[in-house]
Amino acid sequence: MVVMSEPVEKRRFWQSFFGLFSPHENKENINVQLQDSHVCEMAHQEIIYAEILVQWIVTFLVMFLFLSFYTLVYMWKKTYRKPKTSTEKYKQFMGDDCGRQTLDDSDISNSSMSDIESDSLIRKEVKQNPVRLIFERNVAHGFSIFWKKTKTDFFLKQTVDKFLSELDKNIAVVSLLQENLNFLSSVLIDNQSVRESSETKLEKLSLAMRSSRMQMRKPVKSYRIGSDTPLESCELFWFETEAMKHRMAWSYKNYKPQLIDISDPELRIILQAFQSCTIDPGQLTCAIFIVNYVMLLIEKEISELESECGFRFVRFKLIGSMSKGTKISDASSFDFLMLLKCTKCCLDLAYHNGSFGDISPGNILITAHYVKPHFQGKKFLKKAHICDNIHQVFIPSETMLNASLLLDTALNNIMNRNKKIMDRIPFTLSRTTDAELTLVLNTRLLQGPGFGIPEIYIKLTPGVPLQFENSLLLPNIYAIVPPHLYNVKDNIFKQPEIFDINFAWKLSLCELEYLYLENWLQKIEETGIQSCLHICLESFKNLFSNNSSPTFVNSVEIKPYYLETIMFFLMLESSPSNWTFDVLPFRLSDAIHFLRTAVERQWLPNFFIGNPHLYKKSPIIKNIPLIDCSRQENLFSNMTSEMSRKTLLFIESRLIETGIVSCVKDEYSTDMWEYEFFVFG
Repeated sequence: MVVMSEPVEKRRFWQSFFGLFSPHENKENINVQLQDSHVCEMAHQEIIYAEILVQWIVTFLVMFLFLSFYTLVYMWKKTYRKPKTSTEKYKQFMGDDCGRQTLDDSDISNSSMSDIESDSLIRKEVKQNPVRLIFERNVAHGFSIFWKKTKTDFFLKQTVDKFLSELDKNIAVVSLLQENLNFLSSVLIDNQSVRESSETKLEKLSLAMRSSRMQMRKPVKSYRIGSDTPLESCELFWFETEAMKHRMAWSYKNYKPQLIDISDPELRIILQAFQSCTIDPGQLTCAIFIVNYVMLLIEKEISELESECGFRFVRFKLIGSMSKGTKISDASSFDFLMLLKCTKCCLDLAYHNGSFGDISPGNILITAHYVKPHFQGKKFLKKAHICDNIHQVFIPSETMLNASLLLDTALNNIMNRNKKIMDRIPFTLSRTTDAELTLVLNTRLLQGPGFGIPEIYIKLTPGVPLQFENSLLLPNIYAIVPPHLYNVKDNIFKQPEIFDINFAWKLSLCELEYLYLENWLQKIEETGIQSCLHICLESFKNLFSNNSSPTFVNSVEIKPYYLETIMFFLMLESSPSNWTFDVLPFRLSDAIHFLRTAVERQWLPNFFIGNPHLYKKSPIIKNIPLIDCSRQENLFSNMTSEMSRKTLLFIESRLIETGIVSCVKDEYSTDMWEYEFFVFG
């Protein structure tokens, strides 16, 4: 009979828990018991050690969960907690009952001064930090019955006849307007000759109208391609061109002042020069019609493409003089922003002059990261040292290369896949051989019918839209490729680079420029004053813009944007009464003096970037990111002394050539003296 030994005494919780620190305690006693005990006693001892192990594992898990929860809470507060305003900081400093305390005037003034100082410190701190960009992930577009799902070839088949018919009508209107202008000019020259030849002139006009109608191409019956295509479908597709026209927001202010009742000789000279630079409205309408249709075709085709690096087309945006309604001379050139988006990377931060001193004002540096951590494909982000750290930089030259690739592919698809239809259109579409993204429409076949423009140039500037937080109701800002990077190749960059000027993007404030000019025009119109602002701006551009005098041998380039900047400075501190028609010679004289001084000193600041006088007049401008810099951008930074001398000679020669030299005063007018002081003082 087996004798059962006394059972092993069970350990309490604290004994089994801390017994792990001394698992070999009383080793001799345990060995004796193991030798004399049975199998059940050995199993019971193993259960005790297993119990100890489980208890320690549970303890470590609890400690790990507690530390993880504390870390997550700390990171959430650091990332998403809103910064305290100056008022909250003041209340926290004074206590919760500060709102119920009675304050005298000195306390209120002291608290307000502390709020102002703290606000300025907070604003200065924000100003020195890079701006965080918002990245919207791509989502699938919903079903659309309109042009987003319409292929380019199908759209061409449905609308080409309608386009040719409308083109004939527009060209007929141009020729009729020219006949009418000639007829009216003969009326002003000799009234007696008009009475004798009025009947013959009217007969010629009627013959011109009949001949133009006979020359119009007869469209296919009901504008249909095939008997199974209804008229409604053609009109539906043609509606896309009308929508494109409204989306581009074409603008042109056609001012035609009459010189009969003007007795002031200086004003008469300026208005005569202005009439020579205005665009024929019929020609402009016809050119807009052609460009609008071509850009819609390209937009349809390029929207279906994606480059190897994930670049996709977003949209075209009209910019330049045509968007502001200040186009002069002729309608032979148009400017567009070609907005792109990269689907394989995410834009993070935008460094500006306030956050990184190596960046010049008016430029930004964009950091980014790949959407997928282990990106397989061509690496288009470059590494660079920024603020003592290595960042991946989204460079503009890579955007330029992909934009060029997408544009060439879209043009080849349009011309090759739709060759028969494109041969019916009376102009050719191609791209220039230089590095710029410039399209050429050869319209020489339309010169005979009366169009009058041999070629139309469409310049595309690639860029990316910048999205910020708290930017509702503020104008959009775009980052565009600087002109000096159009020829830059990808292999010139080393990794990692300390900092390269070729990494920087140029800021485009086209929407802010448009809003500033339109707000001023509306402000003057609401006062009931007949303003000379538009005439002064277009006359100023006609005198000195780069296409104003193509026959002048020593002509230099004065970009229209520089001339618009000078006019913006003159408008800033003025009032609507300073822009009446009778003071037009004084305003143009002030602008010419401003241009001379800027060229002599080789200094013309950007009107919107780092302009404290603008921020005083419009404090909301400070809320627009990236433009509130401590330094101003000099638009004449690349001008040398030799260029300055040639530019001054060009200005004097143009004044003599146009006769405006007699209208220029000896100095600034009395109500414009402060401009030279705060810009050049």
